Amino acid sequence: MIMKGKVKRILLITSKKTERLEGYLFSKLKVRGYSFDLLEVRDIYYLSQRDLMDRIKPFINSYDIIILPGNIAGNFSKFSKKVVKGTEAPFYLHEYLRYKKPEELSQELPAEKAFPDITKLIASKALKEASSNYKYAYKIRELKIPYKPPPLLVFSEIFPKDSLEALNKARYFLRSGADALVVSYNPNLDFSELRNALKTLRQETRKPIGLDAPIHVMRELYDYVDILLSFDMLSVKQNAKWIKNKASVVLLDDINKVDELIKVARANELKIIVDPVTYPSIYPGVLQTFLRARKIARRYKIPIMLGLLNITELADVDSSGLNGFATFLAAEAGISIILIGEESVKSRGSVYEARIASDMSSVSLKLGKPPKDIGLDLLAVKEKNWAHDNIVRGNGETLWIKVNGEDIEVNCRQECPLDVFERIEGLSTKEVFNISIMIYRYCSPWSKDWKCL
Repeated sequence: MIMKGKVKRILLITSKKTERLEGYLFSKLKVRGYSFDLLEVRDIYYLSQRDLMDRIKPFINSYDIIILPGNIAGNFSKFSKKVVKGTEAPFYLHEYLRYKKPEELSQELPAEKAFPDITKLIASKALKEASSNYKYAYKIRELKIPYKPPPLLVFSEIFPKDSLEALNKARYFLRSGADALVVSYNPNLDFSELRNALKTLRQETRKPIGLDAPIHVMRELYDYVDILLSFDMLSVKQNAKWIKNKASVVLLDDINKVDELIKVARANELKIIVDPVTYPSIYPGVLQTFLRARKIARRYKIPIMLGLLNITELADVDSSGLNGFATFLAAEAGISIILIGEESVKSRGSVYEARIASDMSSVSLKLGKPPKDIGLDLLAVKEKNWAHDNIVRGNGETLWIKVNGEDIEVNCRQECPLDVFERIEGLSTKEVFNISIMIYRYCSPWSKDWKCL
């Protein structure tokens, strides 16, 4: 961005001046034709717009533009043309300034919302960088296994009843964004069928193929797979000699055994992935799994995998919320691989959800901001904003939908509020369909209790 004439002075307002923020200011926040300074305003989020303007008033004449944090509430256009909003987190403001001049930032909206197309572009670039340029422990076929996120890889597990189902499920999971496939052993499946399915999969894809099976089955099918699941501390020692050329998942619910595992892995040149053993929520409790994983990630340089099935399948909560939040916790804990399957009706789409959540985590880690307004989302049931042009607005459990210029009131707690259509004439089938979906989504969570059938 080339500017002629004098250098314009920019004052960046922050709630807390930190070493990291000052380092960012002098290393990355460089735009030709502009100079940047930093001002800390304590308790900024407790100040009214008027009080905030009083705090920065002494600096207005000294600077050409003043950039507030993007998550400050309110429209500042009535105060001064010089005051604009930056990003919700400060460490990627420079990315927006590649496309917009500082004075073009919004006075009302954070940059992420003011320029959604640029937000998607920045997120896409961050995801591409996170997915291609990272430190990895080793390769499984062509897949690099990261020590730490980003990125977070998604391994999908298949529980086949027959070889045809295994192949169809594998193809579906690959379309859903899986980085690797894991076939779980079914003792009722003919051994030759399992072998043929694994053989076909290896021919169809360059993605790694794993096998979750008893050790004698893994030995028999060794040539057809790339990842072996799972060993404990004793069995990995006993089988170290023949598993060295494959990636091996080791179940470890005792952090005190990690040193011993690393010693065995180094002595036998093993490619190890640690599974900290995921327990169901509440009872016996999943918290210790994440704490174990975090301790391992902080102390050791070794890939960690988290299985989401016990979290998703053993709680009656929408899978998009569970998969999303568990993946975010995994990213915080330093876990670099998510293992997920789809065994029940309620878990359908979990691989796709885990893929999106993993990508959201990678972008968040790369940009240094929460997984919000990053061009990706997992809002499968609820809407994030009211519909444009006040088509839908609401207050608690009541909605008002504008149809044919008239506001129609909907009580979301009714047994079936879709009787609203009895009050509306002249709607096409498509309009009825769209309004029905809109009412259902905006009425969530009350819509789960409707009795419309």
